[in-house]
Amino acid sequence: MRDRTAYALTALIAVLAAGPLFSEPLEATAGFIRSVFAEGSERTVLENDAKVEGETIRIEGESISLSGEENRYIEARGAVKLLDKDSGTEISANVLNYDTETEALVLEGSAEFNDPGEDILVRSTYMEREGALAVFQLDVQIVREDMLAQAEYVRYFEDSGRLELSGFPVVYYQGDEYSAAVITIFTESNEIILEGEVRGQISDPEQDSEGEDSSGSPDASGESGSAAENGSAGENATSGGAALEETGESGDE
Repeated sequence: MRDRTAYALTALIAVLAAGPLFSEPLEATAGFIRSVFAEGSERTVLENDAKVEGETIRIEGESISLSGEENRYIEARGAVKLLDKDSGTEISANVLNYDTETEALVLEGSAEFNDPGEDILVRSTYMEREGALAVFQLDVQIVREDMLAQAEYVRYFEDSGRLELSGFPVVYYQGDEYSAAVITIFTESNEIILEGEVRGQISDPEQDSEGEDSSGSPDASGESGSAAENGSAGENATSGGAALEETGESGDE
């Protein structure tokens, strides 16, 4: 028992005294801390409400493993949460892997990315993030105050607030529904660009006001009121304040 306590204290001191994580001091807390000293597999494991925190970032999970020179690699498992204190971005998943040197982040299982500054919430099965580029794959869902989008593959450029959707993308916006081969959304201007195989179902606001379905929710899917289907190119439309630009293979008219 005394040896185990000594190992736990040694591990905690090693974490706190290691080189800077995210270029800042790291504080680690957990119900239990253990170290593995086997050559080639050296690591410190935090268990039971584990948490590592610095001035700008916090990671929580049921268990957190620190390995590599100066704790370069972080692996968190079980109800993982990451908070970027500077931007307010919150990330959660079942499994998180982070390389503190390259700042590459990988999330697996029920990944969720919440950027309150851009009013955007993204859910997916798998996510990768490096620098200002985040990539989401499999069952991707994008939620905003008045918009819902779905796709199999999404790239999010955080600096410009641009979302690129592919893999059967669909956007529901204020009762309307749009699909295309590729859909680009600009979060700041609320502009939506549709490219290739463009289709749309646009609700009739007059019929909506008569009580058909004026909720404008994604569940309506644009089916209430009259619907217009558009597969041609080069037409511009505006719906509920969202600027829509449709392009196709035939070029602009």
